[in-house]
Amino acid sequence: MSNLRNLLSKAITKKVKFMGEEVEVCKLTIAQVERIQTFTKDASENSESDIFASLKKILDEGVTGFSDLTVEEFKQFPLEELQALSSHVTEFSGLKAPSAEGNESPKKT
Repeated sequence: MSNLRNLLSKAITKKVKFMGEEVEVCKLTIAQVERIQTFTKDASENSESDIFASLKKILDEGVTGFSDLTVEEFKQFPLEELQALSSHVTEFSGLKAPSAEGNESPKKT
């Protein structure tokens, strides 16, 4: 049992491309997913700033070193690149983001 506790501090990571450079994404823990969910639920409305803040929260939790960036530095990155990086984090963590074309529920036959 004590060997399992040793695993608690181990992060599972992989390298992905972000704007032509390699960055390290981490598999999110349940605690991190809960923090992200609480953060997004507490957002007052679906305003643009809330969406950007939620995106930054996912990247802060799931990309090594990303939390060191200020909000102003975050805003300097292209949105499409940030969304792609966020998708890497969520997919690597088993939280596959629904695609725009695949939002339908599976049909029962």
